[in-house]
Amino acid sequence: MTAPDIDVRPWRRPTPAKAGGAGHFALARLLLHVLRLLRQLDRKLLLLFATSLLPACIIPVGPEFQDPPGVANSPPQILDPNPTWGAEVTATQSQPFTFQMYVTDLNVGDKLFIRWIIDGFSVPATKPIVPPSGNGPLRELVDKRVTCQDPFDHMKSRHMVWGVVADRDWDDTTPDLLKVQPPGLHNLVTWTLDMTCAASPASP
Repeated sequence: MTAPDIDVRPWRRPTPAKAGGAGHFALARLLLHVLRLLRQLDRKLLLLFATSLLPACIIPVGPEFQDPPGVANSPPQILDPNPTWGAEVTATQSQPFTFQMYVTDLNVGDKLFIRWIIDGFSVPATKPIVPPSGNGPLRELVDKRVTCQDPFDHMKSRHMVWGVVADRDWDDTTPDLLKVQPPGLHNLVTWTLDMTCAASPASP
């Protein structure tokens, strides 16, 4: 006869799962379901969904760049006159004097017109200065050698010399030697020349 099994434990009802554990499993299953749905979405919709979860931010808009407005017509400039502004120089009939000045203009493409005036008389005009090729900056040296053959008041020994530059051609319809065709502008430098010229022989 077999001896009874004394190692048998009394039967117990299994302990029910905790409510909290069941909740965790349910949340995990929900997340897995959501992930399956997201995998089926188009990539663009997925990106839109992801960005919608980010906090909103303001993206600054850059300025609209425009070409600068056209440069208004500015007067031509005289640079480094020789002699300096308003100077008084001496010359003789055998040793005349040469006046010099650099002329320039901020407006690209403008031609420059030079006029020399002595005692209110205009010396024959020279050819206009054409801007360099390539629309580079214009800076030109011009000069005038004043001799007793130039038109001026030969009865005087002290003469007023003007060097004038304009960005338009001269308007010779008026007696004003400084008037230029509109919308032209001009600039000038003045000197004083001490020079005595011999009187021309009297005509027979």
